Amino acid sequence: MVCVKLNIQTSPETSLEKLFDATGLKAVLGNAQTSIEESWAYEKLPSEGKIILSSTIATVRGSLPSMIVLVTKKLLLWKRIQRNTAARIHVSSVRDISAKKPAAKHPETARNGANTPAQASNNTTRNDSLGTEEAESNSNKIIGILGEHITDYFLHEEYGWGSDWNAHDKGVNGSWATKSNNNFPGKLNDATKLNSLFSLKAHGVGIDGVWKVQLNNPYNDGKPFAIIESKASAVKRVPSNELKKPSIKSKLGSNARRIRKAAALRATILRATENLLEPPTDTVATNSTLTSASGKPSGTLRNAKNSRKSKQTQNNTSDAGGKPVISAAEVVLVQMSRAWIRKNIRAAVQDRVIATDISANHKHVYSRHLFYTPFYLPSAETHSLALRGVAEATGAMDSHHKKHKIPKTHQYGENDVKIAVNSKLLKLKLKQEL
Repeated sequence: MVCVKLNIQTSPETSLEKLFDATGLKAVLGNAQTSIEESWAYEKLPSEGKIILSSTIATVRGSLPSMIVLVTKKLLLWKRIQRNTAARIHVSSVRDISAKKPAAKHPETARNGANTPAQASNNTTRNDSLGTEEAESNSNKIIGILGEHITDYFLHEEYGWGSDWNAHDKGVNGSWATKSNNNFPGKLNDATKLNSLFSLKAHGVGIDGVWKVQLNNPYNDGKPFAIIESKASAVKRVPSNELKKPSIKSKLGSNARRIRKAAALRATILRATENLLEPPTDTVATNSTLTSASGKPSGTLRNAKNSRKSKQTQNNTSDAGGKPVISAAEVVLVQMSRAWIRKNIRAAVQDRVIATDISANHKHVYSRHLFYTPFYLPSAETHSLALRGVAEATGAMDSHHKKHKIPKTHQYGENDVKIAVNSKLLKLKLKQEL
């Protein structure tokens, strides 16, 4: 519209493609978030500060596709009318109607603002769906966030854990009527906040949830604490037998593959290091070459000692990029096993008393739970739409995004988790849990 008013001939299609490139804009914001989260200033922040900062950036990134969808829809009618000003003739603004139309030029010319026409595009363009391709693709991070959000609210709303969370999907801005701690039920990790759907990130390999549970609650085997794992998937096809409980044996991860890769890398680096430290093969070692005239060991002898020393300190070897290679002493751990929980509990729970209690007394003080939310579940489907920006555009957000139902067929308690963990341990030829 501005270009028309100023009588600037240009291509709206080209301009819009540059202005509303969701993929490009999200990539810029993603790189910015990565740089911030890897900075020393970010590391100095308290955990709540980190969550607030990262959540703010992630919210902008998560909302970007839906905003572009809304703006693009408003522009569709205008785009049909004003497809390319370079190809239109306005009698009131053209002195010589018979004048030859300027030759079409590359879109870059239009982008730079020159008063020359750009190459006209055809009537069907990919801009009609601007921003939707990126929004509709579900990465593993998005899937993980969806599962953790639904699980958090399911535990509070359906299991009754926690005391009156004040609002839905407020994330770090939400609060409990009574903040959860060693004495009051509720979530203990993530600074006690329930995961927002547009959260900063999924937990990845860490513990998804640690909850304090009231002792009379029927869902936790009478234990005071609950360790939660949330699994989600983009599977949309409803199984033929909806009453059958999906197996979770294949859903628990382990660090076995990473350890094998690190061991192979360490061996390669050590071999290369030893080749550098060993004396040249064409040098004949004699008494005169091993000791200098001053009686001190010569360079050749020192190199031999360094070679032996390098073998003794192989656990601290660094790779070519300066990053430490994983220690040979690291043990294989299966996700949700008691050993895995002991390793990760301190990173999840700030209260050291609680973390120590869980680590030292394990099965006596906590029960393990896993919740599976594939996209064919109604609650997961509506949340998936919200994440992809469709719900905001259609008005479905308010009525459906607040439902967090997980059927019993997709709830797994202590016995289910134990069977899955032992199955994984058996495959890795490790000692099973009793």
